[in-house]
Amino acid sequence: MNLVKSLFSLQPIGKRRAWSYAAAVLVATLTLLGIGKGLLEAYESLGSTDKLIKVSALLSGVEARAIPVTLVEVDDETRARWGNPVITPHKAIALMIRAAREGGARVIVVDLDLSGDSDSQPPAPELYNEIAHYPVDAPPLYIVRAIRFRGASQPGEGQTFLADSYRKTPYDSVVASGPNISWISALPSFGSDRVVRKVRFWQTVCDGAAGEAFPSAALAVAAALENQGQALKSFLDRQVAVECGGRAGNDIGGWPQHRRLEASIPFAFGNSAKTPVLHATGLDGRPTALLRRIGAWSLIGVSGDTIEARGEIDAGIFRDRAVLIGVTHADSRDIYATPLGSMPGVTIIANTVALAKVIAGTPAASPFIKNILAIAFFLIVAFIGIRFQAAPAVLLIGLAGFGTLLLVSRWFGFATAVEVIALGLTVFALYKIADSIVGIVVDWRSGRGWRAIFKERSGKH
Repeated sequence: MNLVKSLFSLQPIGKRRAWSYAAAVLVATLTLLGIGKGLLEAYESLGSTDKLIKVSALLSGVEARAIPVTLVEVDDETRARWGNPVITPHKAIALMIRAAREGGARVIVVDLDLSGDSDSQPPAPELYNEIAHYPVDAPPLYIVRAIRFRGASQPGEGQTFLADSYRKTPYDSVVASGPNISWISALPSFGSDRVVRKVRFWQTVCDGAAGEAFPSAALAVAAALENQGQALKSFLDRQVAVECGGRAGNDIGGWPQHRRLEASIPFAFGNSAKTPVLHATGLDGRPTALLRRIGAWSLIGVSGDTIEARGEIDAGIFRDRAVLIGVTHADSRDIYATPLGSMPGVTIIANTVALAKVIAGTPAASPFIKNILAIAFFLIVAFIGIRFQAAPAVLLIGLAGFGTLLLVSRWFGFATAVEVIALGLTVFALYKIADSIVGIVVDWRSGRGWRAIFKERSGKH
């Protein structure tokens, strides 16, 4: 009874407490009107890691090294115009590859499953011939390999996964014989909240002590653009020797500078047309749009069994750009949560390709360096939290995060900067909990008893 009386005391309250109650009523009103949630999300995002990721490409100076990308997408409109086929017709894939190479693409990435319903299913003649007779002077062609995992369906942080095998396709033999055609992997890495912020930089599939390592699109494209084909082969052979053969993992360095299995994705664009898109520098030295998108229906017409190219294509769509071909329609079952909202897998790959040089060319800092930087960031945030009220503190913490991202990303790369900020904010959250517990204990021992769990009255001030 005494507890109830103390909680609902009719004693006069001070002006500060009265304003607190008024603020509570205002927040409740805004919530009922549907405004409060948006304000809260905007307020909290000032210090969130994902908000920092959204502006990271601008702050970390990656625009100068970005690769212009054209995304040829089998979207909802394409499916409707094509009569809603169950899979993307392989003849249409062949015609899209041909259009990209004849249009002057720098590299071509195909993110479509080419495996059949059975091992004995014959290939589509048009796609088989396109791959078998792919010109040696054509741009490198990378095709995503479907990899099976044992023990879990998808790779993610903090879990152990074993790549059991990969799905064979009717085109395996001709891909293997092509000097400028390769299989790649396209495996996102999930955080504990199922949000994709990283990509697996390569994926090894072991067969006893032997095996095969598939580079990610980012690793393969970076090697092609930097003439590091032999260095890429040596790097992948080493991964097979270590992961399958059990050899010592002593790393002698070299290319690529990023040599960890997971690589953070420096997102530059999302799946929405409203997403701010950076610019890249074309081979002619002029700025060009980093991302261009084109529906596959505008290139290829499909009507029943009749599949044909629609005619001449604007040369600017493909020339000197990385071209990605994949599905983005709602029924693809290949859509993931990212810091920039829901995004099809091929759009995630497009982000990694656009900034492939940045990912491959930035070494990750050692754990010790990251911890030191995270502690320094935490001390700054803790000082702000101690000296300022909540509203200005969140704003200042957000600004401190942006500044830290700007500096650390230029020294050690984007991935390290994001990890430093995430760790610093986590330590700050732990500090706030510990500080609250200490405050309760001190107040309890000072005579407030159980009332120490409440904020101290401000009196009539």
